[in-house]
Amino acid sequence: MKSFYRLEMLVLGLFALGLLIGVALYFIDSSAFSTYVEEDGVVEWTTVVALVSCAAINILRFFRLRKQKTKLFLGILLAASLALLFGVGEELSWGQRIFKFESGDFFNTYNTEKEVNLHNLQFGPVKLDKLIFSLLLSILICVYIFALPVLYRLLKIVKQWVDDLAIPVLQNYQLIAFGALIIAIGVIHDMRKWELLEMCAVLLLLVILLDPLNKEIYMRPQKTENGKVSE
Repeated sequence: MKSFYRLEMLVLGLFALGLLIGVALYFIDSSAFSTYVEEDGVVEWTTVVALVSCAAINILRFFRLRKQKTKLFLGILLAASLALLFGVGEELSWGQRIFKFESGDFFNTYNTEKEVNLHNLQFGPVKLDKLIFSLLLSILICVYIFALPVLYRLLKIVKQWVDDLAIPVLQNYQLIAFGALIIAIGVIHDMRKWELLEMCAVLLLLVILLDPLNKEIYMRPQKTENGKVSE
């Protein structure tokens, strides 16, 4: 029986609490909601910590499994870690607001927020935030959340492909949590809600990495008494 106090349950509780606070503040006190989701506030830093934690899990798995798994499997773990750390850099504008350095001519010209990051770049009518970080990423996330778990369970070839690529698959309770997140964000009519969505989505990603449906792919083979290796 799973312990309620396992780490993934604690993170799931943080997700629920963070989301509940955000929705409650939106309806009760708009000023407090603004403070809650403001830049460099509690929501943004929670997102950063969660992203770093996700990257750390993948890096730890890389070193634990480096002698047991294929180069492709290990490469995906490293690539995912780099992508997550890239997200940390983008979230913090690569330390600009922490270390107080100037943006430079390029970012002052093409960045809508005059910050050192890529997701706010705009070239003419094309804004990278909408094209890549909103549209394309949203499509990939929807496929990952809603289609992949079904296909993984139904098709052996998909299961094999997903396991070989070190992709963690959602469990049912995680899918329900994502559904609750979508509903909750839908009742908030404030553009700052996307910061809340980002934080909660990353916390759920951390839960998925901690407790995926296919967790056995991240386990090291165990030797039996007769010396043979078993999964």
